[in-house]
Amino acid sequence: MKSIIVLLLSFPLLFSCSRKVAVNQQLYNQLNSQLVDLKKVQFYTHGRFFLEREVSEEGMVALNGKVRMRNGKQIERIVFKHHTKGILDKADGDVLYLRFENGENKVLRFKLNTSGYFMLQHDGEENGVRYIKYGDKTYAMDVLEDNRNIFVQIKRSKAKDVNKDKRRVKGLKA
Repeated sequence: MKSIIVLLLSFPLLFSCSRKVAVNQQLYNQLNSQLVDLKKVQFYTHGRFFLEREVSEEGMVALNGKVRMRNGKQIERIVFKHHTKGILDKADGDVLYLRFENGENKVLRFKLNTSGYFMLQHDGEENGVRYIKYGDKTYAMDVLEDNRNIFVQIKRSKAKDVNKDKRRVKGLKA
């Protein structure tokens, strides 16, 4: 009976530890101070969202996303699932430009907010709809969860490795 109680109490502790951690200003500064090459770090989105736009007949040839019909109009939709992998394209002050697929200007901007986290930055908002320029097109952004804030994460192990100075001792021979 005691072992069942201990197991039930330890169950939340075992599964509450996330394998990824949000990139905040402190972690970003640590990575930079340790001279970590951020272009070699795997980034992840936290949250699900999609970009969509109305497509003309001429624009259908070069589509990478899925095309749907809505009210007789063709809609291109690009879906970013939770934990979509991305790489750093460039960092510019308090903005990270992350690339999630190949292509000219296919980057998303994550800007440091007042809370100290890198959040997905939109280019404008009209009637409650956020717009993002992706590639050479402008898309409406919609979040697939209650949380409208999409932020950047890295693996927890990478964040912990930043604080470690590793070296190997060869030993001495008599």
